[in-house]
Amino acid sequence: MLLQKQYSAARVGAQRISESRAPACSRQQPWTFRHSIVLRAAPEDGPMGEDMSDILKQDMERFARQQPASTAAKQAAQQKQEASSSPLKEAVDKVLIADFFFVLAVLGWLGAGLAGKAMGSSALIDAWMPLWPMVFQPAIGILMAGALVSGGLNWLAEQQQQKS
Repeated sequence: MLLQKQYSAARVGAQRISESRAPACSRQQPWTFRHSIVLRAAPEDGPMGEDMSDILKQDMERFARQQPASTAAKQAAQQKQEASSSPLKEAVDKVLIADFFFVLAVLGWLGAGLAGKAMGSSALIDAWMPLWPMVFQPAIGILMAGALVSGGLNWLAEQQQQKS
């Protein structure tokens, strides 16, 4: 059984056809349907063809007027951000990025070690375990503390920008 519904999108000038079919299986369930959607463009010489081209021209003109203003605003915001960033914040951000990838590698190592242990080989987890308290826990702590410090530096920079 094929059900068809046609929807006309008046603003866009397109027709949307939705088809629903019951699945081809031994147990047909009334609540299970497979949907497909087909979009077709309306003919240009139709009642909305000329109106749509006028609307599109107006939108393109408005976009062209707004684009230079938004580009200048983006450049000004970027220059302000570059001027306000301190060397301390840049250093903290670089350390955080490196530490984040180190922690990801450590978690990958742990996952591989646990998978190996499940298969009967404990070499990876045995090599990982002694490094946990002296290397990996401090790395995770540095990552968390660095995130707090970076957030605090951002907050201070915003406070200074609001004052000036």
